[in-house]
Amino acid sequence: QIKTAFPDFPDENIIMGFQKSMVKVDITLDDCPHNILKSNARFPVLMRRPWNRELTGLLAVHDYEEFFLLLDQIKSSMIEDRMEPEAPCVVALVGPSGSNKNKIAKKLCQSERFAAPAAYTTKPFSVKIGKESSSIHKTISEEDFLRDSKEFLETTRYAGYAYGTKEQDISKLIDKGKYVVMPMDLSGAIAMKRHYPTVIIFCKCKRERMIENILGKDMDNHEKMLRLVAMENELKNADLCDFVVRTDSGDAVERIMQICK
Repeated sequence: QIKTAFPDFPDENIIMGFQKSMVKVDITLDDCPHNILKSNARFPVLMRRPWNRELTGLLAVHDYEEFFLLLDQIKSSMIEDRMEPEAPCVVALVGPSGSNKNKIAKKLCQSERFAAPAAYTTKPFSVKIGKESSSIHKTISEEDFLRDSKEFLETTRYAGYAYGTKEQDISKLIDKGKYVVMPMDLSGAIAMKRHYPTVIIFCKCKRERMIENILGKDMDNHEKMLRLVAMENELKNADLCDFVVRTDSGDAVERIMQICK
């Protein structure tokens, strides 16, 4: 099957075996949870499928186009070829749960240069993150989320819930020349690169502070557990981002504003 699908692939590069975790590689792509969780790869990447929707905090893609974009991001991080943001563009704030992404986004949106689009989620809550009426997490049912899937530019699964942003909401802000602030995971940020210039900023925070923030959130213990378990994997993503900003210090917002000259 491999030779049929990839006739030009060298025979010596094909390794037959049962335990993929025994092979040491830079990047691996798989849709089986146990292969990703046990992988020795520097960058294990999960191909999203219905049977792995509960996995949280891992590098994940929905298709091969997103995977190739992720490869580009990995390569650019190795040669320190980071994007210098100019409006209009997307400013993706990534980092583990509890790293103050939403709080930073809310403060940035107090400036006229920044705005946040609506974020849709199957999580039953509604939290304002900006001063525009569209800058809000909007809760919709799982059925509605799947029905409207073609309207979303990016979707992701986190702690069992689906999150997504619609193209029309982002385009309105881009057309106004804004820095479009979006708290999201790295996989969502990579997906955004398919459509808009996107700078990825990692929100770095002390583990103790993030754990305290997670435990203090209004959610059930199962979701808190998933977020805590995901923390270590998400911390590894800092090396793949264009910039790293400490969000447990008082100058985080000023630092991001300096990055977005």
